Amino acid sequence: MSIINYTIMVVALFIAVLFDITRQRIPNILTVSATLIGLTITLMTSSISSLGSSLIGLILGFALILPGYLLHTTGAGDVKLMAMVGCFLGYPLILSGFISFVIAGLISAVVFTAYAHFALGATTPFTRYGAMLLTFIRTGRVAYVPPKPGEAMGKRLPMAPAISFGAITAPFLQLP
Repeated sequence: MSIINYTIMVVALFIAVLFDITRQRIPNILTVSATLIGLTITLMTSSISSLGSSLIGLILGFALILPGYLLHTTGAGDVKLMAMVGCFLGYPLILSGFISFVIAGLISAVVFTAYAHFALGATTPFTRYGAMLLTFIRTGRVAYVPPKPGEAMGKRLPMAPAISFGAITAPFLQLP
């Protein structure tokens, strides 16, 4: 990944984080335009194999987070943001980025839940998650149980910060 691509990715991620935290959405114009810019710069500055790596990264970024969207744990903007990240990181760095994102996302969810439970008196979502898991184990079907009023995870937790952490650290970690 070139320094130009890395810089554009970081700027796009910063903007996505601001939108996700303040408006709880990530604009399509941001993810689509950043993806197109990344592909164009890769094509102009690198080889066809680098472009292939970017396209594989884009597809993997989309595919890796899609189950979270289907299970209602991430939003559509998060899926498009991870696809954009895959475009910039390419293959195999998107795998490192995804692993870092999952770790950062789990830590932020646990911290948020603990804070909401202990400081704000909210109920934890673990009973609901257990019911969804038991339904899946017993029937093989994915079932979504909506949060109860006052539940800690009843509000959407922005994932753009965790996705950004994974993307920014991926070139330095190279986990898989």
